[in-house]
Amino acid sequence: MTKFIGLIYLDSFLWKSLSAQARQHLLEEWVAFEEELQHSGQRLANAPQPFPFTKDSVTVRYFQGQAIVSSDDILIVPNQMSGVVFVEARDMNHAISLLSHHPGIKQGAIEIRTLDHELFVD
Repeated sequence: MTKFIGLIYLDSFLWKSLSAQARQHLLEEWVAFEEELQHSGQRLANAPQPFPFTKDSVTVRYFQGQAIVSSDDILIVPNQMSGVVFVEARDMNHAISLLSHHPGIKQGAIEIRTLDHELFVD
């Protein structure tokens, strides 16, 4: 089995357009889905679900020999990192199959990456 991380991005414009009831429903679906992964033994770690949207984030990049800090304007970058999920799957196709059912994709996207097995202690 291989370990994967799903980086969950939600569209902040779409999120803001939802009613409070629709947001709450999505959050409940999110938690239920990840609990289902946990019970099946495919979810590896707990992480806050989901991360709140914020205007107080910064990006640090390395440029010309130094760290450059920039503020990503939410009006320019509508997709914000909103959560992470760690899963164990047979291969990338299996990870895609699992995470394609995550409620977060209804409002954005999930980037799936293979993790180095040494990051986890069994």
